[in-house]
Amino acid sequence: MHKTELKLVAVVDMGTTNTRLSLLDESGATRSMAKGAFGVKDRAAGGGRAVLIKGLHGLVRQALDQCGLSRDAIATMLCSGMITSEVGLKEIPHRVAPASIRDLAANAVEIKMSDIGPMPIIFIPGIKNRIASGDPQALYQMDFMRGEETQVFGAMDLFDIKLPATFMFLSSHTKLVDVDGNGSICESFTTLSGQIFNSLRYQSLLASSLPDEEPPHLHLDLLKQGVQAGLDYGLQRSALLVRFMDTLQDTRPEERFAFLEGIVLASDLRAIRKGYPRLRQRVYMLGNRLRAEAYQAALLGYINPDVRCDYLGEDSMDEAAKRGAWRIANLRT
Repeated sequence: MHKTELKLVAVVDMGTTNTRLSLLDESGATRSMAKGAFGVKDRAAGGGRAVLIKGLHGLVRQALDQCGLSRDAIATMLCSGMITSEVGLKEIPHRVAPASIRDLAANAVEIKMSDIGPMPIIFIPGIKNRIASGDPQALYQMDFMRGEETQVFGAMDLFDIKLPATFMFLSSHTKLVDVDGNGSICESFTTLSGQIFNSLRYQSLLASSLPDEEPPHLHLDLLKQGVQAGLDYGLQRSALLVRFMDTLQDTRPEERFAFLEGIVLASDLRAIRKGYPRLRQRVYMLGNRLRAEAYQAALLGYINPDVRCDYLGEDSMDEAAKRGAWRIANLRT
């Protein structure tokens, strides 16, 4: 029989392809978690809001079943990420940088949605870069985030973060987020490198030349060769070299993996040099472990040999999302 003594907060972090829901108790501790292979791409592909609502109901049910609780145990739902976009559940306008955690708390939107449940739902806004009106370079300075702002403020609470700093998110995108000495988010800078790498790895002629599983370690020598190839020859030619390494040279799949990572990374290096001159002396990396290792080597070798890079861990993005949403909600009370 389900218990209903506890009043929990459901924290939803929805991305493009995956959604995570965590149930937190009144102290902010995680009681249960459920993850679903759905996101805003499913609505964008024609599924409508119904596909997101159905997915959320499933995650709520899974998370509550883990605790042996009924649906009325959820007092509030906190939402961040792509769920607040135009292809999400409720579009919330971006805040304009610079923005602090208090700014996000003050401008979060609380509504009730009967098709989700009886609890109030709080949507946390994203942040976009401030662009000067009439600037001919405005297009190249544009950037925004939905979800990373919450993760930044969560990471600042979870880890020993020294400010000012650059936070680097390494997942389906590479996103750099600048935070000043006062703890406000000042701008972001994003590339599609994670998606490009995965497309080449799984959906191109190169797939058979690469390992089925992510290797335990990154071959830094091959990574550096890949970076240089990418800088010298560009992505389209350099990527084909992975195939040549397989058929015409005696190389191992994990070596070719590192070489390809370097090729894709080279494009990010060019972009950072050109469009993100404010890389801080301290860089905190969240997300994939091997990508963090690769980007640390690249930043030290090609951007600034004095930069200090700290990797916050494989689970840092998920933990920071929960803590950030929790902090923002508490500032509203």
